[in-house]
Amino acid sequence: MRIGRNIPSYYELRTIYGDLIKKPNVSLCFIGKKRIKGEITSHTALICGVKKKVDKKALIAEEKIPPQVQWLSKSKHPRRIKTDVIEIESSFTFHQGCIIGPGDCAIRDDNSRATIGMALYHPSLGPVVTTAGHLFPQFVEDEIIDIQSGDQTVSGKLKRRVLNNRCDYALVEIEGQVPIQNLFRDRYAIGPLHYPEEEDLDQELKILIPGHQPPIHVTCQGIHGFLNEPGGPSLNDLILTDYATERGHSGSCLIGENGAVWGLLVGGTISQGMSYSAFLPAHRIISREKAELI
Repeated sequence: MRIGRNIPSYYELRTIYGDLIKKPNVSLCFIGKKRIKGEITSHTALICGVKKKVDKKALIAEEKIPPQVQWLSKSKHPRRIKTDVIEIESSFTFHQGCIIGPGDCAIRDDNSRATIGMALYHPSLGPVVTTAGHLFPQFVEDEIIDIQSGDQTVSGKLKRRVLNNRCDYALVEIEGQVPIQNLFRDRYAIGPLHYPEEEDLDQELKILIPGHQPPIHVTCQGIHGFLNEPGGPSLNDLILTDYATERGHSGSCLIGENGAVWGLLVGGTISQGMSYSAFLPAHRIISREKAELI
């Protein structure tokens, strides 16, 4: 697997990193942008993180980080990439507690509930999570809600709520230093975005619902749907699946078997014949907010 034209492959990096990590104080290696006098440049480099920089004169040759590393490409010609050394203020630490993401539960003071759909990086709000817009009958900026992740509960602030015939979603900022990731049950990664097309009909999908329940398996029954919800908004361009959801699941993320993000649950229709759950395409929210998946 090649990462980039002028960057070692994943397997080549494993060998290179293995040699560098053996050197004194080196605890982190990654591909990033080279820094010159503290300023980040446009040049790609292999970054080595050390606990403390040491005068080169105090090191023997084998302990020094070379100014560049070399590897052989598939054409057998040597390739090179410059190195850079940075100081890491503290050792790497694992986050304790929960990670907020898909499948967690959003709870208002009146105990009305919806589900966290996906984690986004917003250009003006920073890291946020999505949930159903109709959870909030009225928009009150910075309304405090509870976010329940497993057996833990953290606080969130309502930052945006969109509810019209094109969209039904809300953006929530998580308070404190609680990490936000697109991880279902804190371990299963989702993404990237998927744009449903005609050939996706009959595809097997999953709905990431809250609590300790496993994902619900459904089939894509329709795309570009129009839903006129009694007493609610009329929504168009929806994804339709088998009806498999219930109250409190609104906002849940719909994913493909490969983890790609399709949409967020907004409602459904029940009849004596065929019943459907309806999902707002996730790409519409991301495009409207100029955001991206974390």
